[in-house]
Amino acid sequence: MEEVSDIINPFAQIENTFNWAWVNKFVGKQELSADINKNLTFTNRFNYNFALVDNKVFSPLVWFGPGKAQNTAINENLDPSTVEIAPGTKIDRGASVSEGRATYTDLNFESFLNHSKEWKGGKKLKTTAGLSVFQRRGNYLGGTAYNIPNNSLDYADISANLAPGGYLNNVYSWQFTERLLSAFVRTEYNLRNKYFLSGIIRRDGSSKFGPNARWGWFPTLSGSWIISEEDFYNISWMRTAKLRLSYGVSGNDQIDNFAYRGLLNGEGDYVFNDIIVKGVAIGRASNPDLKWETTRQFNAGLDLSIGKRITATMNYFIKNTKDLLFQPDVSGILGTAGAGSYPPIINAGNVSNTGFELDVQYQKALKNKWNIAMGFNAAYLKNLVLSIPSGVDYIPGAAFGVGGSVASRFQKGYPIGFFMGYQTDGVFQTQAEIDQSPVKQEGAKPGDFRFKDINGDGVISFSDDSDKKILGSPIPKFTAGYNLSISKKGWDISMQLYTALGQKIVRNYERQQPYANMLSYNINRWTGPGTTNENPRLTTALTRNNVFSDYYVEDGSFLRIRNIQIGYSLKGKSLERLKLSGLRIYLSGNNIYTFTKYMGYDPDLGSVGGALGAGIDNGFYPQARSIMLGFSIRF
Repeated sequence: MEEVSDIINPFAQIENTFNWAWVNKFVGKQELSADINKNLTFTNRFNYNFALVDNKVFSPLVWFGPGKAQNTAINENLDPSTVEIAPGTKIDRGASVSEGRATYTDLNFESFLNHSKEWKGGKKLKTTAGLSVFQRRGNYLGGTAYNIPNNSLDYADISANLAPGGYLNNVYSWQFTERLLSAFVRTEYNLRNKYFLSGIIRRDGSSKFGPNARWGWFPTLSGSWIISEEDFYNISWMRTAKLRLSYGVSGNDQIDNFAYRGLLNGEGDYVFNDIIVKGVAIGRASNPDLKWETTRQFNAGLDLSIGKRITATMNYFIKNTKDLLFQPDVSGILGTAGAGSYPPIINAGNVSNTGFELDVQYQKALKNKWNIAMGFNAAYLKNLVLSIPSGVDYIPGAAFGVGGSVASRFQKGYPIGFFMGYQTDGVFQTQAEIDQSPVKQEGAKPGDFRFKDINGDGVISFSDDSDKKILGSPIPKFTAGYNLSISKKGWDISMQLYTALGQKIVRNYERQQPYANMLSYNINRWTGPGTTNENPRLTTALTRNNVFSDYYVEDGSFLRIRNIQIGYSLKGKSLERLKLSGLRIYLSGNNIYTFTKYMGYDPDLGSVGGALGAGIDNGFYPQARSIMLGFSIRF
């Protein structure tokens, strides 16, 4: 019997990967300014960006072994003659090459009228009115040719297509245009350099939204008071103290172009009489009411200068996002998307973020000519979903496993993307233990997880949420950073640390498949009564051990040494002999070490996967540790 393995040598894949891209850019800027009088000025700016991108991808016939999904040849002899694409249907294919050319053009026109005036008593007023027009256009034309002669890179050109009749010579294209039109008025008032007040009101229109809601109003009001400038202020050890307050509304249009329109880009190809026939099918339903995502934010802050060496900034914020731009897995209009289709982007509820931020910096020159600088910043965040679209209890997020259950949710009253699943309660050791259990668990066998009966009805339900509970949130409750810099006589040393605490991570990369790699904890799996009460039996059969539970949820807290650098700068006569104005040699290390209990490669997943994909570790490539030796020269 021939063994089949899912593992492929990555070096073999690299050796058989041929991708090229050539980019040519042209960037231009023109500006015209005029002083109309001593109080009034006029400015015009025009920016132009052009990019031409050519790309080519050659896909040779490759045989990685039996059963490999990455095989492009049907056997180890690299036979290009036939590939079965449908029952009873065989067509010529062979090696392929794809070529294409894309052009991008950005145009940005800005016009400002500035007015400023001062009065006696320290009164200053500055007003700016402006107009901005932005347009980005792009188009692409490409094609794919098959049956490249000799399976060779030397013939990798679409003109070398040898597919009979050329009907496999796929041609594809796309084009887009996006525009953003903005107009605003800003006013700033300054009284005796102690009291500051400013306000902005802007009107923005984006082509990314539907015709029913293309425009939005976005006002902002802010003020500050330098308390330390008052006559009554007499705190000698605190040199400056400044109070800040602000409230504003901002808009977000960062979605795909034409996202409000219905598209016929679903899976529409079919085979008739051994020939692939191009068809059309719905890809995404239209949503002409799609509108701006708006964020209303209140900030209260305090800036302090303590002595000559310490500065501190504190901020309290309330940030509410309304009409969140979101693409759910299931559409309330169409239900679950069909093959090649996907639900429309919608405005899906409101989210609140409240928190506190602190930043402290310290600098001092020591008597022995050492200079030291330290910085610390920290943030606390509480996230809560305030509302979701009517008619649904929650919006499902990322899936657990291959085609498995939903792991994250968007639901009122909880953090966005929180995890919900089953809670384990040990491992069944014997069949007698299963039979005598007061809680019935369908399909349980010795070595399987025992789950907790959350609703207390005596039965573990796998068909609804009655026995599920909240398993945590992917959003850190607390983040902090620390930096240190020390220098003396040309030598300098610096270090950066970062920590995130309180978030959860889902191990979503485990696969109990034949010949697949397993995590080392499987060595301590259940192998018989009394062997373990933590890790279940290892099997490729269908079991409840693979449903989403707290077993796959871990604490994602970590402390990372982001960077350590040591350098030396030449000074004085040494530079003069080399005829240089500056020379620095340094040794730097990035991503030095991460302190964490998480079993995966990297707990710092970032925002990959969007709001409902946060904290889902699908096996992302970890951040690499790098050591660099370099120098910088100034002539």
